[in-house]
Amino acid sequence: MPNQTRTPWDELALPFLRFKGRHLTAAQQLRHAWREHRSAIMLLDTIGPDLSMIDPDLPLQAPSGGHAVPEPSYRPAFHNLSAEQRWFFWNWLRTHEGHLPVGYTVLYVQQLETALFDTHALAALQEMRWLLEHHRALSVREFVAYGLAIGAWLYRQAELFAWVVNQGSLGSWQMGMLLSLQNELGVPLSAGQALGLGRFFRYNWSTWARQHPQEVEQAVTAELAATGHTWLNQQVSALRAEQRPMQIQLINPSLCFSVQAIDMCSNPGFERAMNDLLQAAERSAQLGGHFTERPRAVTPAGTAWADRGWYVVLEFGESASEKLNSTVTLARRHPGFIKLLDENREIVYRNVYQRRDLNRFWVLFDRVHTWKGTRVFVNGNPIKIENLWPGSPEME
Repeated sequence: MPNQTRTPWDELALPFLRFKGRHLTAAQQLRHAWREHRSAIMLLDTIGPDLSMIDPDLPLQAPSGGHAVPEPSYRPAFHNLSAEQRWFFWNWLRTHEGHLPVGYTVLYVQQLETALFDTHALAALQEMRWLLEHHRALSVREFVAYGLAIGAWLYRQAELFAWVVNQGSLGSWQMGMLLSLQNELGVPLSAGQALGLGRFFRYNWSTWARQHPQEVEQAVTAELAATGHTWLNQQVSALRAEQRPMQIQLINPSLCFSVQAIDMCSNPGFERAMNDLLQAAERSAQLGGHFTERPRAVTPAGTAWADRGWYVVLEFGESASEKLNSTVTLARRHPGFIKLLDENREIVYRNVYQRRDLNRFWVLFDRVHTWKGTRVFVNGNPIKIENLWPGSPEME
């Protein structure tokens, strides 16, 4: 390699930073990984340019005179940053402290994902774990958790994979493929994953289960322990013939490849087994965790499962807000409005919305989301208020 002029970027101690003209691009690194993991990874022809590579020839400029540096776009390219933004990014990498704004974090995650395919992979995995432990933004945590799980699978890090899935930061859109990789790695299903899959499979928890989430999670743990924590492997062992190529697209737009995997989440048998597990766990929790006999689900001949479609429920109670009366009047205009008493004999106002009614939902949600008694359920499953915004994964 020819001698390079030293720049401020050379002061950084992070080995996996990639510089334009000095390191392999993402496409080259993925092709190298394909040669090393030929049996697992299939290269796609859609690999584009790596937009996260650092160009040391672009200038850095420290902000002066109290000038506020605007944040970059949500998924920026390095060459699109201003000189002040590049300085801000460089300074954070140099100090490596505090919480980086989302745009810079996404740019860094793109670099870390590319590093998963070169000699610095294990160091990149540790850095992604640090980000997952320290960054607060939900979307960034999902991106990092997804990339970290892929890296743990690539390098057969079963304990790290188990740690990632137990953080609860993986979105439902990632479940199908990651479950297949998890099974291949021999990592047992966790209670938290089972509860998340319930929502993915449209399992509708009873009112009691929604009000006692800890008891239900403990019961799921007990049900899994009763099968020797081999439930996932047992359920998919018969699905080997259904392997098919599944595309993996990481946050870095230049990293796209395919693996042979089992699409368990579209398999009716797997869906029934998951629902049976959750039903048994919910009943066990209601009975105090004691079973004399493990129940078996019986499906009458000729009976088909009916999909009731997607829906969201918004509940709010009495409030000291001066806007209460006008808010109740607004809620009454929707056909799904109902006024009822909850388990504490307190008044609750409830509306049910379909996808076509989401504009009405967001208008009412904007009024009541800060009220103490407000609750939201998607397909019967409780959703944290702070996780809701138009387009959020929780509303899928």
